[in-house]
Amino acid sequence: MRALPQPNGIKEVHVKIKAKTEMSNAVAYFREAGSGSTVVCVHSSASSSGQWRSLMDELSDRYHVVAMDLYGYGKSPGWPGVRELLLDDEIALMTPILENTGRFHLIGHSYGGLIALKLALDDPARIASLTLYEPTCFFLLFVNDSNDRAGREILAIRDETSRLVDIGDLDLAAKRFLDYWMGPDIWRETPETSRLSIAKRMKKVRFEWATGFDRPLSSAMISALPMPVLLLTGEQSTAAARGVVRVLHSLLPQAKVVELPGLGHMGPVTHPEKVNVAIVAFLDHMK
Repeated sequence: MRALPQPNGIKEVHVKIKAKTEMSNAVAYFREAGSGSTVVCVHSSASSSGQWRSLMDELSDRYHVVAMDLYGYGKSPGWPGVRELLLDDEIALMTPILENTGRFHLIGHSYGGLIALKLALDDPARIASLTLYEPTCFFLLFVNDSNDRAGREILAIRDETSRLVDIGDLDLAAKRFLDYWMGPDIWRETPETSRLSIAKRMKKVRFEWATGFDRPLSSAMISALPMPVLLLTGEQSTAAARGVVRVLHSLLPQAKVVELPGLGHMGPVTHPEKVNVAIVAFLDHMK
């Protein structure tokens, strides 16, 4: 392990992975800062641990905050593609980093929220609290209605972007993906260097789509979660993203729900200061 000191006190750390994974010689990358109770942050699709830097700055005076790059993002290795990616593969990459943390608070956004939920279900005794910003549990949209309108909409986006990746049109796949989650014409306003980076990540996104629809978690398991839960949603998010939060709240009526005015699905990336206020208040309330 080697740590790279940063000006804001956040360390960048590379860790050799020794886990039950097909990438057993992989080098995982994560950021950490502060001391105290541990807070683990899991980023969204097509993002990286860097999306949590401002939250780490907010919390590091009283928490030990860890944010890792998932497979294929930031400085962690890419998924080899020898088979379909599973949530357990992402968790296996995280395990060596978390094995000595004891109990910890867990935060996840979008795809990272789905991973966080799976991790909380796998080992609930270790999770002090769970914060989810619109996790991609799209299978929940079909629990009560197999023809759910929002569910059909997100299925169409999945199928279209996956088809574009399969034929090698990564730019158009990225455009469709980004415009759906962040609003029409956002791709046109994105700098060329950022476009290239996002387009390269679409092959990994292609694998991630399946995890949100293959019912990896059951409603009964979710309903039994014992830890305090904060559900965050953006007022301007897509129908599918907001629909998932509604279903989760029906399964977890004790959870606190916060709707953030003016924000969309990528709120933690586009307006982290607004999202951070809700997260910090939730964590500090439990101290």
